Amino acid sequence: FTPAAPAAEHAATAKEVDDTTRVGYQYYGSSLGTYQQWPGTQWCPETYDPRFRDWYAGGIAGPKDLVLVLDTSMSMASGGRMEMAIDAGVKVIDTLTSVDYATVIAFSTEARPLGGRSTLLKATKYNKERMQIFIRGLRASGGTNFIGAFAAVWAALGSQGSGCNAVVLFMSDGEPTTAPSLVQIEAQAAARGAHVLTYGLGLGSRADREPRGGGRVLRDIACAANGIYYPVAEDDNLGDVMASYYLLLAPLTEPGQMRLTFYEDVFTEKELLAACLAAFRKDGDDIRGAVPSPIGVVCMDVQMLVETSVLEQQEEYPILRDYISRQSTACHNQTASDSALQTLRADYSTASVCPAPAPLPAATTPPVEAGLLRRTGTADEGGCPAGEGDDDAAFPVGAAAGAAAA
Repeated sequence: FTPAAPAAEHAATAKEVDDTTRVGYQYYGSSLGTYQQWPGTQWCPETYDPRFRDWYAGGIAGPKDLVLVLDTSMSMASGGRMEMAIDAGVKVIDTLTSVDYATVIAFSTEARPLGGRSTLLKATKYNKERMQIFIRGLRASGGTNFIGAFAAVWAALGSQGSGCNAVVLFMSDGEPTTAPSLVQIEAQAAARGAHVLTYGLGLGSRADREPRGGGRVLRDIACAANGIYYPVAEDDNLGDVMASYYLLLAPLTEPGQMRLTFYEDVFTEKELLAACLAAFRKDGDDIRGAVPSPIGVVCMDVQMLVETSVLEQQEEYPILRDYISRQSTACHNQTASDSALQTLRADYSTASVCPAPAPLPAATTPPVEAGLLRRTGTADEGGCPAGEGDDDAAFPVGAAAGAAAA
């Protein structure tokens, strides 16, 4: 049966076979897009991808501030690029949870933020629908003004958000008409704690050893803003590539943290509460060494144990709601070293790897111990700038692997 089948058929497969009213599941979504569930159902739609469900995003990335930037210049009209960007953009909005903040910025000759204001919005169901309607209405025309686009990005990230990890997903297909300096991008990203991930549509493939054409600009922007550049061929699945932003955000959250996420069941459209935990490769199985490698998210719905209406009748229910709110909005942030980011880039493509910075002239090179010079300055072995404490963990060395999975 399909999601359109009667809700009673799905309710009948709830935890207790004699309870046809309770709906709840145990399930696992993998980083490859596969999905397993108990109780099982005869349901295998081609369009369902767990990586674009809010319970997956909440479990693997935690709360976040996300700015989605879409190039709508005239060149996007060729090769199906506009359609590719629209489809991927709609899917990205599906990953947002109720504790996330986000907005969408379209740009060509000028930047056009959602609602005419560069402001983050709480990712409620209503606001997510607004974002997707805005994306579906985009059309290609005009030039490629990166300066205007990034001005809108920084303005949005300066507004109220979750206070957790900030990520910019920037999609374009060519050389910009105007572009901000890399020094400006680095400074603005650092001031807002943002990671800029860039996607070059039709600008080569992950098999390339060097970025092509405008891809070099996009790579340099990502390198300046602690991000990753993704060259995407016109016959690639951009949705799959976009899902890889989890590979950056997952290690940026403290492993082993259970996440509570409210989501809407695709079968019955009931609101369920999922308790989710990200799964990572076990020590020794991770080809990326010290960088935690997520393999999926495992969840169990609270409704497997008790119906929502029963919970709401309990005297302690307000205390539970307060705990859920505090737990679901907690950040548990970690920091990423340059070497860890380079590892993530190399995992995708050689063309994504940032070039080594030019050495400083001998007369101006500060005397530091070998191995402790980072792009942001001298650091101690815990990854903190000199003179600061070690309260914020850094994941490049000896990070825990989160939930163990075979």
